[in-house]
Amino acid sequence: MGRSAAVSSALLVLVVFSLGAWGCLFAPRDRADAAPAFDTEAELVAANAMFAAGDYEGARLVFERAIEVNPELPDGYLGVGDIHRAEGDLVAAETAYAGAAGAAPQSFEAQYKHGLVLQLLSRLSESVGAYMRALEVDPDSFEANLNIATAYLQLGEPRQGVIFATNAVELEPRSGPARVNLAALYASMGSWPDAAREYQFAAELTELTPDLTLTLADAQIRSGDLPSAVLTLEGLAEVSPTPMVFERLGAARFKSRDDAGALEAFAAAIELDPLHYPALNGLGVCRLNDFLRSGRADRDALESALNYLRASLRANPRQPRVKELLTRFG
Repeated sequence: MGRSAAVSSALLVLVVFSLGAWGCLFAPRDRADAAPAFDTEAELVAANAMFAAGDYEGARLVFERAIEVNPELPDGYLGVGDIHRAEGDLVAAETAYAGAAGAAPQSFEAQYKHGLVLQLLSRLSESVGAYMRALEVDPDSFEANLNIATAYLQLGEPRQGVIFATNAVELEPRSGPARVNLAALYASMGSWPDAAREYQFAAELTELTPDLTLTLADAQIRSGDLPSAVLTLEGLAEVSPTPMVFERLGAARFKSRDDAGALEAFAAAIELDPLHYPALNGLGVCRLNDFLRSGRADRDALESALNYLRASLRANPRQPRVKELLTRFG
């Protein structure tokens, strides 16, 4: 071998050795020094545990890391959405849930939660669309049927909502909120006997609040079931003697042609609040009826009626019908 060939061979050996040495220098010393792989399943379990414990920031970091590793992972978006919703940031929650719904169109949870937050944001038409997609996955979801019915009620489309509200009642017949929801939809449609029936069911299944009782009585009055309305309001007056309750009782008695009972109830309302103008109107109309029944001879009844109506108008000047009565009889 010539001298030049020998030198070339030596240089080649040196270069190969040098590359090997540098490779050893930059290579990990062993596998334990390398960054551990992201175990998505285990990390999601840990993130959910942190979220449940109230460590929102720690959970957020893990969920966001999971999305970085797999941008099509619905559980990562759902976790971020849950955190934003718990913190009250509904706009950010909607963005996250939309990501989950897009990543997993067949995920009931993703579609339902997206619909829920859209409803909370008053984006009602979009909410209905999301709930419909959720119901395509699980038609027997009580929550989705109940919420889409409420969304239709908010949209002013009660006939569409009744279908889903009825489904919710059939799925959970002993749910007071489901009965109230169905009753409200019937009331919006003017189906007062149906509304009264569902409110009555709700009253038997849930806490009987004054508001619910008043709503039930109003439906009973509008459906023409005056005896039931009077009984409902008399019972409410015993436990919640407010001006409004006595005024509604007076109205129910007046429609039942119980003028003496109506006067008594209206007077009880005024005793509690002298400026309760609906009750003042009730007293005025009752006394006007006394005047008319007397063949317009009872001037005391007329004067009493006018005084009540004037007091009502002072309490609330925006009453054209009261002004009309004062013009006719005053």
